[in-house]
Amino acid sequence: MVEPKLENVIYSIWMIPEDSFRSFASKIIVELSQKYKLTPFKPHITLIGVKPCENIKEKFKKLVEFIEAPLKFTLGEVGYDKPPWMALYVRVIPSASFLKLRRKAENLFKVSRKWEPHLSFLYAEENQIPILERRRLAKEIEEELKDKINSEFCIERIELWKTWKEVSRWKLVRSSRIEFL
Repeated sequence: MVEPKLENVIYSIWMIPEDSFRSFASKIIVELSQKYKLTPFKPHITLIGVKPCENIKEKFKKLVEFIEAPLKFTLGEVGYDKPPWMALYVRVIPSASFLKLRRKAENLFKVSRKWEPHLSFLYAEENQIPILERRRLAKEIEEELKDKINSEFCIERIELWKTWKEVSRWKLVRSSRIEFL
């Protein structure tokens, strides 16, 4: 397999939820991916995305060392939008320590942009799943999540991923467990 051009790569730092929510989200992701013939992916909240840079692994290690556990998030409303990474998602409300880690990541990687913390259930182009279908799916997922909305969950792992537009090409680079008890 030919690897895509490096200029198309984004390194993404993912926050991986604890198993109690991750397994629930994973089930939704797999079912929807099968239904729409899309590539499934690991449930995650992207902390930050950065272009390739020198010492990316060392910077990731520094970020991991900065973590003040527990990192928590609260589930918000279910939504959908046009960008592929927001085709169908649930908003997350990060805890103070989670927000502090985001600021540290921005400083470390010298990146500052609008952040809409969320956990995606689908990555899809508009021609793959039209907006009206996304709206319908959001209502279904909201019903499935109704007893979890406003619930708090912990982050269990922080991971560095090499990502491209094509989900099937994503590669895990580094992973570190976060002790949250």
